[in-house]
Amino acid sequence: MKQKILVICPTKRDRCELSSPQVIGDIAIEFHDYDETSFERVLARNYDGEFEKSNPALIINQLLEFCDNNAITGVLSSDDYPGSIYASIIAQNKKFIAPSSAPILECQHKYYARCLQAKLVPEATPAFELINPNSFDPKTFSLPFPVFVKPVKAYFSFLANKIETVSELSNFVTKTGSMPTQFLYQFNWFLQNYSTIDMSGDYFIAEGFLHGQQVNVEGFVQDNACHVIGITDSIMFPGTISFSRFEYPSALPEGVQQRMADIASRFLTGINFNNSLFNIEMMYNPVTDEIHIIEVNPRFSSQFADLYEKVEGFNAYRVALDVATGKQPILPRAKGNYAMAASCVLRIFENKKVVKVPSSESIEKVKEAIPDIRIYIYTSEGELLSDQLQDGKSYRYGLMNIGGRDRQEIIEKFELAKRMLRFKFQDTLSNSCTSSSK
Repeated sequence: MKQKILVICPTKRDRCELSSPQVIGDIAIEFHDYDETSFERVLARNYDGEFEKSNPALIINQLLEFCDNNAITGVLSSDDYPGSIYASIIAQNKKFIAPSSAPILECQHKYYARCLQAKLVPEATPAFELINPNSFDPKTFSLPFPVFVKPVKAYFSFLANKIETVSELSNFVTKTGSMPTQFLYQFNWFLQNYSTIDMSGDYFIAEGFLHGQQVNVEGFVQDNACHVIGITDSIMFPGTISFSRFEYPSALPEGVQQRMADIASRFLTGINFNNSLFNIEMMYNPVTDEIHIIEVNPRFSSQFADLYEKVEGFNAYRVALDVATGKQPILPRAKGNYAMAASCVLRIFENKKVVKVPSSESIEKVKEAIPDIRIYIYTSEGELLSDQLQDGKSYRYGLMNIGGRDRQEIIEKFELAKRMLRFKFQDTLSNSCTSSSK
């Protein structure tokens, strides 16, 4: 019988990558009907009204019915929340190949994840402390400053901040409160119904501030064995914690990468995470030679899927499909068309009105000039950049995934693509226009 995979909470990138015959092979793909931008709108606008599809029990029943009516044989999700949780619940019910819900939720509850890391990989766990925004007492806070503070249920970099002093922390907690109710509703429901975690997501976590080279360690666990497929370096804009680009392969020493793989294996197998891809953000401090976990994501980063393809010759979506169908993934090395690949972020540091986005014709011309480029646009004409979910410190409006012989060639291609696309913005306090090509 032909395998038929249901992609739960699909993104535009899912639909793009899973349209390639080279990626899907003889597997049939069905996409779950889901609004992928719903949570972004909730968080960007702090929306707290009625939210469509917020009833998780109803969604689960609909997904199970769809599986029955369409001969689905497996599930897949690259979506962190709520997609990966729904996929695990459906898989448990239908006996598909996928991780159970417990380790998924243990990873997504950032405080509980830290407690497990402290037990399983203590040397890779920074100091951390729970913050209750409804009863925070700065006198009892014990971590040395600076600290990094984020919601227990994190989402991208929303409400994540470097805090320098206890008064700044107190002011942040008092003014911020917690994540919007409609965002946390499903997560808290999942915790109550599919985990033994007795703490909701309505908290913050403070962690010791980490220094060094940030990376993404990606791989899969199959039959309780952990395999790393790639490590990608995270490059920040100077003096910020906003991402400029992600470079593959990592420039870290091989010995450091092997230690990271060992940390990933001990933690993931320790929490019984199995039959899925993963993404673990880590930090290597070359001064102290320490490795720390930033956070564990119980799914792969679809943003990097074609970076491996450009360099190694395999796409992470193919790996995900193999794991979901019980096949051993094949990971060729150095079989791609490029020595290096990067996911370059289109980002500025002032909020502006979007006057012009590239036409489909402009995008096609860029693709002709720069083979194998992937272009993703996250804004629309007439809106403010702040209308989209942002990190609170900068404004991302797109991504370009590019291959090249080295970093210099990739940056040159990126600058060429920006000039050709010709985004135009207007200052929010004036009528003057600016171009992204500058």
